[in-house]
Amino acid sequence: MSFPKSLQIPDKSTSLIPKTTTSNATQPTTAITYENASSEIQSIRGSSPYPPSTPAPSSRQLDDSSIISDIGLSDYTDDLNNLPSFSFDNITRTKKTNTMTFTYSDFFHQNNNTLTNEEFYDKYIRISKSSDDDEFHHKLKHFFIFSSAGKPIYSMNGSDDVILGYMGILTTIISSFQENFHRDLQVIEFGQGMKIVAVNKSPIILIGISKIEFEHASSIELQLDTLYCYLLSVLSKSAIDKHFNNRLNYDLRRILSPLDFENLDKLCMNLTYGKGNDDDDTDIRAGFELYVSEILLASSRQSTKIRHTLRTKLNRIVSTKNDEVLFSLLVSQDDKILNYVHPKQHNIPNKDLNILLFILNSLPKHKQDKEDLWMPLCMSNFNDHGFLYIFVRRWNNLTLILISGNKNAFESLKQTADELFVKLETKQELMQKLTIELSTPLNIEIPLIFKHFIYKDLNLNQFIMSELPSDDHSGFSFIKCYNELKFNQAKIINFDDNLNYKKLTYFQYKTMIGFMLTDMSYEFYCIIENSYDGKQLQSKKIIEISLQIIKWCKKNHARLFVTI
Repeated sequence: MSFPKSLQIPDKSTSLIPKTTTSNATQPTTAITYENASSEIQSIRGSSPYPPSTPAPSSRQLDDSSIISDIGLSDYTDDLNNLPSFSFDNITRTKKTNTMTFTYSDFFHQNNNTLTNEEFYDKYIRISKSSDDDEFHHKLKHFFIFSSAGKPIYSMNGSDDVILGYMGILTTIISSFQENFHRDLQVIEFGQGMKIVAVNKSPIILIGISKIEFEHASSIELQLDTLYCYLLSVLSKSAIDKHFNNRLNYDLRRILSPLDFENLDKLCMNLTYGKGNDDDDTDIRAGFELYVSEILLASSRQSTKIRHTLRTKLNRIVSTKNDEVLFSLLVSQDDKILNYVHPKQHNIPNKDLNILLFILNSLPKHKQDKEDLWMPLCMSNFNDHGFLYIFVRRWNNLTLILISGNKNAFESLKQTADELFVKLETKQELMQKLTIELSTPLNIEIPLIFKHFIYKDLNLNQFIMSELPSDDHSGFSFIKCYNELKFNQAKIINFDDNLNYKKLTYFQYKTMIGFMLTDMSYEFYCIIENSYDGKQLQSKKIIEISLQIIKWCKKNHARLFVTI
């Protein structure tokens, strides 16, 4: 007999789930009304997912020529005039401009407008290790990591006094499910959008509890998997198994450093809200990028635009004949991989590379700038039972990463790094061109009207996206919009004897329009203002903008992605 992976439980109070924040709340904490999400839309007509490449317009003013018919999207123009939209009970508008402003109460559908944004963030979102039980219950998101014996390892919120009881309850639920159904518990969905997601990596168990309506269970599972990969990266699977084989109730916290717990906190915030536990601009950018790469795009790798000839020249310099070097990476100041040299028979998975960059980004910058780094790291998706050894040197806004399997190879890799940077120092013209390339925002390169976009090459499993706007809350708003695009019902159009397809989703949120178009070669997400120069954009222009960006990405494919 087979059993469902997800249990549907009626809406009722339970001590396991965070409590509602107000006694008179009638809506779920993160409720969203997505109207007409499943409305049928006209069929796309076309024979190929690859539209002919045409240059982008030379200015931000689109011309009158339509490219919509290139892939048969003309049938959608009428449908986009009546976009499905999000609905909120409490919309805040400024009196002078009548424009909508961001408030956490609206965003999470809380019936508590007496709190300022800062007060709301402190009460419901910011991580707290307090022993206050009420403060613990107010949080919208919880992560628990504990052993199969119920020994706590990590909790996103709360002190040991608060979480010990929950560890026991969760352990009992998981054990009971295994005994009765002979399989692991994966998802429990409660009423009002509450979810419990469990990942059993015996002897470690990870639990995510969320009251965030737009979070999908699959996203929470990816979050838990990333937390587990972090633990493996600093400990390795062999070390974890060894400790628990010797003693089932072993306290794994004894071999985790304070920095590891700080990193787990930061990961929880990055993977849930796209930001850290503070308001540093760099942390906000890095958090949003990690969310997109790990959760939205399921372990994809972010790339950056530089000329293909420039990338090729850098690749020749970074390539080394040192047999101790297994992998070489050249990374930009904002943690985007410019070059990646690896043997044909081996390749480091994107999740491992993302964890590596996250760990490097979490280290004190002043220490990295003054000295070379040498650290062991378990690339768990490459080999979870052993360590690779990472040499890192920062130089002129670039980071060189050399990876070896030999723990005694530091001097050899240091000498290789010296030789590589001597070559770079002699290439002044190349370095000047690289500086100009990296300092030119992608928003300037694409002469079109948009707030943000993401383009993913499915074959390379790499993505490019525009810069995050300066608004502190823009990344958080985009996460919500992109989740709606990805997980709500989309129209799938089959053609070419069902060997290929396109998928289209769109919606309106306040003054923004979200648009997603995917086929077998790419995924494209875009958020566009629904007005320009005081005039509302017509659906034809909305589709044109999206298709022009897609064509620009296809035309500049060699510049955008690491293909060598």
